[in-house]
Amino acid sequence: MERLRFLAITGSNLDEFFMVRVAGVKAQVNSKYKQKGNDFDLTPQELLPLLEEKTHRFMERQYSCLHRSILPALEKQGIRFLSVEEMDGRQKEYLSQYFQRVLFPVLTPLAVDSSRPFPLLANKSLNIAVCLKSKEHNKEEKVFAIVQVPSILPRFLELPANAGVRQFTLLEEVIILHEGKILLVEETQELLERVRYVSGKAEEVDAAVAGLETHHPETLGRSKGVTVFLKPGQKMDESRDVSVQMVNLQKAFVALCGEEAHHEA
Repeated sequence: MERLRFLAITGSNLDEFFMVRVAGVKAQVNSKYKQKGNDFDLTPQELLPLLEEKTHRFMERQYSCLHRSILPALEKQGIRFLSVEEMDGRQKEYLSQYFQRVLFPVLTPLAVDSSRPFPLLANKSLNIAVCLKSKEHNKEEKVFAIVQVPSILPRFLELPANAGVRQFTLLEEVIILHEGKILLVEETQELLERVRYVSGKAEEVDAAVAGLETHHPETLGRSKGVTVFLKPGQKMDESRDVSVQMVNLQKAFVALCGEEAHHEA
């Protein structure tokens, strides 16, 4: 465990090095500053590729130490780190309950497309990029969402295991497992065509969305608004006096990922 802690310290130090030193060199390159440094006879343009090469070698040594030495030693002591593919049914069910109970309230997917800039990502934060498919976008353009892993939660989650064995997984494995079910099974444009925001008098809204999957109900006095996710072939009751609006990609992700679905009676 001491070796693992020390390896983690080297990773944290490397993060700090990139945030301060490498960021400074990149800023000089972007500003076309070509003066050589006081402590070394290199311009920023010459120094940056050397830094890249050296840090890649250093990280290869880090991962080699982790996978070839530390993890096998921990496994001999009954401590394992599992991927989703290595988990049994009981462990996956535990993750599912943990995701619904703990992670859902603190996850906010950020949609990224041509209509909005790339979101600002905090230093030393862990983020998952979820790739999306869209029939309307050309193959050259990337369409995706960003899901930030909550820093308020522990990175390692202990799983139920047999006596004498301790098994863990990374928090991002839990998020990837469930985000894949929510996001990756849908073509982007098809997803947007099936999500609607319905608002109006509460009784009219309830009647219009009866039997449909709904998310994020909002009530103000006698008025109500709700996001509806239509399954293939489903339609709303168009005879009702309600306002029906399409939603943008950001709101669709927040609605579908932010809570468990409800089915209106």
